[in-house]
Amino acid sequence: MKINIEHKRIATIITSLIILAISIIMLVVFLVLIKNNSSAEQTILRIKAEDIVMLIGETREDYYDVNVENAYVNIDIDNEGIIDINNDRIVALKSGQVKVTLTAVTDGSISKDTFTINVMSIDYEYELIQTINCQYKDNILYANSNVIQFNIELYDLNGEIIQYPNIECSANNGAILDKQMSFYILVLENDCELNFYVSEIDFSFTIDVILM
Repeated sequence: MKINIEHKRIATIITSLIILAISIIMLVVFLVLIKNNSSAEQTILRIKAEDIVMLIGETREDYYDVNVENAYVNIDIDNEGIIDINNDRIVALKSGQVKVTLTAVTDGSISKDTFTINVMSIDYEYELIQTINCQYKDNILYANSNVIQFNIELYDLNGEIIQYPNIECSANNGAILDKQMSFYILVLENDCELNFYVSEIDFSFTIDVILM
């Protein structure tokens, strides 16, 4: 009888120890899961970029930060032709402003950020707009007649048109260059050179004219 009681007591102790061990194991697993969940909650996907000012021809690398290394980053821009952009670098092509939207994606998480790139010219720029009896290519104005007409638009360092600039102009080799309202009339008998100067910004440029 005593032996049976001892056996029962030992079995009870063993059972209690097994239950205790299972409880400890479950507690450890629970704590590990809580820790893992807390770590996952702390790693929130974030992508960030600051506004950038660049000069034409400049290259900028590592222009954004994302806190998850293997995140896929998509790039959208609202103005084509101003910059050449990929995930590694930005190249400024011509003056102007571009809004860039970055979208980072990983494991079902999405993060977005938008920033602006302002590309500035090193110097003022101009554009000759051919209108009557002429073609313009590679800084040479080709005249198809003794009388031609064209226009000139002047741009500031941000690529914006300068409204109503005061442009002084002249021509050599007997040619006559006259400004009429918003366009120029050139009368020529031979090849010549046109000179333009904008005193308010101290900017000058020259255009060669070839009579065809």
